Amino acid sequence: MCIICGRNYLYPSNLKRHISAHEVSVSFMCEICGSIFRHRTNLNRHQKESHASQLGERTKPQCVECGKAFRDAYVLNRHMGSHSVENSCMCPTCSQVFPNRGALHKHKLLQHDKVPMDKVAKHECAVCNQWFEYTHVLKRHSAVHTKQRPFVC
Repeated sequence: MCIICGRNYLYPSNLKRHISAHEVSVSFMCEICGSIFRHRTNLNRHQKESHASQLGERTKPQCVECGKAFRDAYVLNRHMGSHSVENSCMCPTCSQVFPNRGALHKHKLLQHDKVPMDKVAKHECAVCNQWFEYTHVLKRHSAVHTKQRPFVC
């Protein structure tokens, strides 16, 4: 908690940065709209979010179907196939449609062949015994069992 204004912070690094704002009278002004920020990082975030086009920065390509943004046009084009009916795969048993053969195969194993998830997925959470197909998904899931919150708003 800040001893000057009483504001609370989850992370000590954020508290330290906040306290330094009380001590320093330096401010950073956006040259485009005149907004003033105490920290350069806040100014940079503001400019990226509010003035990307004026700064000539490249914006991420976005899917017109679902609004999801991608790092480049190649990944966007690959994603667009998931919205295409011609490129989709239909389950012969229940007629549910999937974006690719891998997704259809996984569906058939789990839903129709009744193969247990632990036979399809290879990574088990040691805390709750939930199964995950990919290591990175298990790693992200593991954060729910700890006090760590690596994601920021």
